[in-house]
Amino acid sequence: MTALIQRELFQLFIMFYGGISLMLLFAGRDRLMVRCGNHKRLSAAVYFSAWICASFLFYRFAYRASHGTVTVYGLLAAAAGIFLWKKVICGILKEK
Repeated sequence: MTALIQRELFQLFIMFYGGISLMLLFAGRDRLMVRCGNHKRLSAAVYFSAWICASFLFYRFAYRASHGTVTVYGLLAAAAGIFLWKKVICGILKEK
């Protein structure tokens, strides 16, 4: 395996798990917002802080994967992680 292929596979691996962790963050945000109940301002604060945390998390994953360069296959790997979370992991957690 050449160094280039190894580096690209590492980027795909990092961004794939970046997508999964983003969806884990949003699932936690949704549960926290349900617990907030009727407190509109607290729900709004949780919502916007989750987006701030998600942007920081995506930045760190992109920087770790390819020194901050956002590539098409990196975005596709993150989307695959999001899709995996939505279709497989989220369905397993909701059944319990």
